[in-house]
Amino acid sequence: MKIKKIVALVLALALMCALAACGGGSGSETDSNRTDNANSGSETVYTVTIGHAAAEDLAQHQCALAIKEYLEENGNGRFNVSVYPNSQLGANREMTEAVLEGNLTMLLTSSGTQTNFVPSSAVFDVPFVWADEAAMEKTIYDKDFLAALNAEHEAAGFRLVMLTHSSFRQLSAKKPIHTPADCKNLVIRTQENNFQMKTWELLGANPTPLAYNEVYTALQQGTVEAQDNPLELFTAQKFYEQQKFFIRTNYLGYVGMWIMNNDFYQSLPDDLREIFDAACEAGLARNEEYAETSNAEKIQLIQDHGLEVIDLT
Repeated sequence: MKIKKIVALVLALALMCALAACGGGSGSETDSNRTDNANSGSETVYTVTIGHAAAEDLAQHQCALAIKEYLEENGNGRFNVSVYPNSQLGANREMTEAVLEGNLTMLLTSSGTQTNFVPSSAVFDVPFVWADEAAMEKTIYDKDFLAALNAEHEAAGFRLVMLTHSSFRQLSAKKPIHTPADCKNLVIRTQENNFQMKTWELLGANPTPLAYNEVYTALQQGTVEAQDNPLELFTAQKFYEQQKFFIRTNYLGYVGMWIMNNDFYQSLPDDLREIFDAACEAGLARNEEYAETSNAEKIQLIQDHGLEVIDLT
């Protein structure tokens, strides 16, 4: 008798789940990214939202715009794409959680945030791995490398769509730096990242973690005397107004991780998935082209503001 009651309970629960599934509740991870046209016979239109923390004049935003343009021009009206720069949808961690929940389709993030969700992303925080951009590109564009890292992302609910870069994180300071010995006791702002802090500690500096939006004031007030950032972020925040030397250390690749909700990606029909992949290739090409031109202009900008650019041997 007891077994019959258990079976009846299981069947009742199964029926409830089936009814709930038929109802198409709003709790589905991909429902917020998918809408139907007004006519019942029309095909599904997929809403794609792309978020990132970069400013509009940076390579990352141009990459996102290229993805939007390609999807809308080649998707036969079946993609509706919106891009939100400048952390409009929250900080990287908040946006990453939104991707997991299906409330944001795609995000450009960095290893600094992504290691909290996929620990192996910390591979990009290993210092002095690449001597130049060609060496970096050989790694991040390698299909086997991307597939291996994507497998770990998929296990966490993401899809790692692609990797981009905007050159390297570089050092700036109020004094010249030519050798590791020059870093002794250098008070340098870093991200709150154990790998980066340990790197500067081993070089003899005093790393001080600060939020990105606090760096300019800290340099101005002398709380810190140095910082490291990619060139485009260095100029975007006008850090050159508070520094005298820009040292091209190439110590850490500035790699962008483009992640998206894996359930949404897998829900796309085969033809639209191919279009989506091609759109990301178009975004990658735009990122490369824009970053190369932009970095040359930005070096000239900081030199015009009186900074000495130091290239290390």
